Amino acid sequence: MAFKRDRAAKIADLRREAVARFLAEAHKHYRELFARHQENVDAESRERAIKHVSPVEAQVALDNVRFLISGEPTEKAEALWLHLRRSDFARSDAKGRGNWRRDYWRVRKELVSSFRIYLI
Repeated sequence: MAFKRDRAAKIADLRREAVARFLAEAHKHYRELFARHQENVDAESRERAIKHVSPVEAQVALDNVRFLISGEPTEKAEALWLHLRRSDFARSDAKGRGNWRRDYWRVRKELVSSFRIYLI
């Protein structure tokens, strides 16, 4: 019985670490994209700069979430990642910066909320 409890606690810890790492890496990506927009005023240089923002660490962190968690938290993590990778702003369109930021924080909060419920 103690073994099952210890195993469940370890799995919960791994899941918490996976989500925390994904949130950290996603936020680094968010900040990097935002910085590239601020540094590059013209569309051509902005697009080139954004193409150099590496998605690797955040993608690996997302994959780790997918390995350890199922259901709504994974869907929310994927939604956050899609927002960071596929939205017009993330693809260098300077319009809609305020909406992009608001949507980022909304989806991020939804992920945290769904993960809290998942752990209960």
